[in-house]
Amino acid sequence: MLAGLFDIHKPGSTPFTCGDINDQHGYQLMEAFVWAMNYVNTKQGMFSGLLSGVKLGSLIFDTCSSEVRAGNLVANYHARNFEIRTTDYRIDPSLIDLYIGPMTSESTVRVADVLQELGIPEIGYGASTLELLDQRKYNYFIRTVPTDAKQARALISLLKKYEWNNVQVISQNSSNGEFAREEFLRLAPLNKICVSAEFVVGQAGKINPAEARTVLDRLRNKPDATTVVVIMDDPTTLLMQADASDDIINGGFAFITTDQMGFGMNGYSNLNRIDRLVSRRRVLSLEVESADYPEIDAFFEHAVPTEEMIQTNPWFKEYFEYIHNCSYANPSLQYARVCNQYVQGYPRAERFIQDPYSLYVVNAVFAAAIGIHKTVRQMCGNAPGICTILLDHGEKREMFLHNIREVTEAVCTLVSMKFNTYVMFLKIIL
Repeated sequence: MLAGLFDIHKPGSTPFTCGDINDQHGYQLMEAFVWAMNYVNTKQGMFSGLLSGVKLGSLIFDTCSSEVRAGNLVANYHARNFEIRTTDYRIDPSLIDLYIGPMTSESTVRVADVLQELGIPEIGYGASTLELLDQRKYNYFIRTVPTDAKQARALISLLKKYEWNNVQVISQNSSNGEFAREEFLRLAPLNKICVSAEFVVGQAGKINPAEARTVLDRLRNKPDATTVVVIMDDPTTLLMQADASDDIINGGFAFITTDQMGFGMNGYSNLNRIDRLVSRRRVLSLEVESADYPEIDAFFEHAVPTEEMIQTNPWFKEYFEYIHNCSYANPSLQYARVCNQYVQGYPRAERFIQDPYSLYVVNAVFAAAIGIHKTVRQMCGNAPGICTILLDHGEKREMFLHNIREVTEAVCTLVSMKFNTYVMFLKIIL
C-alpha cells in the first residue's frame, strides 16, 4: 500500500479546514498519481514484466495546503485516532509501507518528522528544502525534485554570466527561504559576488503589503546594488508593491525570483499584476525543469463527468466545474452557466496547463514500484506474488527504501526526462 499526500484544496479559515479546489500543484498531481498507479498495476510499458502477481494499493489524503493538517493527518491515522473504511473492509495503517508527497517543503518536513519515528519511507515530489538532506534526522526521506542547492547555484551562474556582481537579497523565514538563503550567501563570496544588503521578511511564506513597502524602501539605501535576488515561497505581493513604486521603477531596480514565480501554473496570470516591471524588463524568474507528459494529457482527455467517475473520485466534480468554469448539472451561485454536452476532458479547457510537477509525481510512483519489485524478487524469488517471508519481515520497509534509492536515477531516464538542474524561464523576461 502506498499513500499519497496532495494539496487538493486550498487552505481554509483554520489550519485544519479546506478551502476551494486547488489548481496550483494540487488536484492535477493527485490525478497524475492515480494515472501512474494504474500504469504500474496494468503492467504497461516498462512494467510489463515486473511485479508479477503483485498489485499496489493506494490511499490518498487531501492535505489542503496546510503543513499542520498534513502532519496531523498522518500522525493521527497511524495512532488509530480515526479509521478509513471501504464498504467491505477497514484499511489498517500498518499496511502503509510508503508515502509519496506532500508538495511543499514545510508540509513535507512535518510529515517526515512523523514518518521518521514510524520507520516509514517517504518520497517527496515537491519539497526542495536543504533541511531534508540531513540523513541523521531524515534517513527515511528521498525525493525526485532537485534541492534548493541547485537553484542557488543557478542563481550564482546567472549573476556571473551577466556580471551582476553587486546584489541585495530579500528572503523569508521558511523552510525554503532559510536554507536556500544560507546556500546562496555561502556561494556568493566564493564567486566574487557582493551582497550589499540582506533582508529577511515574512513568516510562514506570508508577507503583507506594508512589510513589502518597508523593505522596498530600504533597498534605496544601496542605489548601486540594483539587482535584487528574491528567495521567497511567494514573491507576488513584494513584486506587486515594487511595480506600484515609482522610486523602485525609476531607481532601476530589477528582481530575480526563485521558482515560485516562474512558468508553473500561475506564472502568466501573475505577470498581469506587475505590468511596469515586465514592460521595462525588470523581472527574471527561475523555474524547475519540466515538460508536458503526453500520456497524462491523454488520460485527462477522458475525464468527463459520469456517475461512476463522480462516485469514484469525490473531488472530480468540483475540479471539472472549476477548470471549465461551468456547472455540471444545475446553475449555482459560483457557476451560473451549465456545462453543455460537448464539454470534454481537462486539456480542452481554456485555463488548463499541465502541472509541471506531474512528472515528479510519476517518477516517485515509478521509482517506488521498481524498488518494491526488486525487493520482492530478492526475498521471494521468481514465483508470482508476495511470499510470507517478506510480508512478515521486520525490515521490509528498509529494504524497499534501499532499492528505491538505487532505481530513482534509472526511472528518470526511462521517462526520458532529466530532473537534475534548474533552468531559467527566459520567456518571462530577459
